[in-house]
Amino acid sequence: MRRAPRRAAWGAALMLALAVAPAARACAFDAWLPPLTLVDRLFDADAVALGVADPEDPARWVLSGAPRAVSTSAYAPDPAAFLAAGADARPPALDADEAVLFAHDPLDDVWRRLEVVDRVTRPAIERILAEAPGWQDPLDPARIALAAEMLGARDGRLRRLALRELDRAPYPTLRALDLPLGADALAESLRDPAAGQSEPIHALLLGLAGGPRAQALVAGRLGAAAPGEAISPALGAWAVALVELQGEAGVEALDARFLASEAGRDPADLAPIVEALAIQAEAAPPPVRARILATLEARLAARPDLAAPVARSFGGRGDYAMGPGVQAALARRAGLPAAEAMTAAGYVFAARKAASPDDAGGGGGAAWTPD
Repeated sequence: MRRAPRRAAWGAALMLALAVAPAARACAFDAWLPPLTLVDRLFDADAVALGVADPEDPARWVLSGAPRAVSTSAYAPDPAAFLAAGADARPPALDADEAVLFAHDPLDDVWRRLEVVDRVTRPAIERILAEAPGWQDPLDPARIALAAEMLGARDGRLRRLALRELDRAPYPTLRALDLPLGADALAESLRDPAAGQSEPIHALLLGLAGGPRAQALVAGRLGAAAPGEAISPALGAWAVALVELQGEAGVEALDARFLASEAGRDPADLAPIVEALAIQAEAAPPPVRARILATLEARLAARPDLAAPVARSFGGRGDYAMGPGVQAALARRAGLPAAEAMTAAGYVFAARKAASPDDAGGGGGAAWTPD
């Protein structure tokens, strides 16, 4: 009879923990998720077609190639029949070495025009189609390694494709790659008018490239953020790069510039900086990790309203080292909105469970040390 309240408490706490349960991370800085890439479309396709205008009738399509699709099946449509039926529009005027790439999505039974390929990009497409059947999922290490190799391509289209692919990779995976672009090449790529959406991955790669040029670019970008200015996810990526380049000094600089100096800012606005520190806590050397944890512990003591952003960022990575700090902040949670308090309480419960699986009911845990 005495077990019922304990089970009820465990069930309520489990519901709270779901708010910060670890989630799949598809990109290095999870405040954005790139749209489906060309490789995604090919990875999901059950039929692929390369089409051009019929030399005898430029208003009609003709099949110039049908590379093997990744998820081929007995039900895959015939590419030649699709093109013979008119595809999706009149064929465009193309150069002699160009063709339009189409892929059929079996989930919604739609052919999609992806892009125009030529003698430079076609070999890369065919290599992707040849290697993709061995990939297990969109974050397969072989797929990420291929993207890293393509990053060094001379053709800007292939580099942009590689950047979009690498934007999906978790940060610890990025840190382990042998990346072919240095700071100078990344700086030039960042000036590309088409680079707007890829600013975050450029920032992360600059941090990993290292050197004086990267130091200047990263420090300059963060220094240009005016007090009170909105902190975008992209700025969070530059914050990750600063810690990569400067270590403990970078952590102290972020704390002084954003967390300590803008005490009146809404805690949600500071989430990209907290997220940046959580990302580095996962990947950094032990002294830098220790500095991050100590900095956030101190900041939570001064600003208990940061409990929820800290809980989300660390809980989403299954990192429960901030449990004591979040628990202490909850004890001073006057005025903390109910949803934010639930998120923080869920993280504390999950941290206790991770530290002491046998204490699922939360009856103990006073001496609990998750780290």
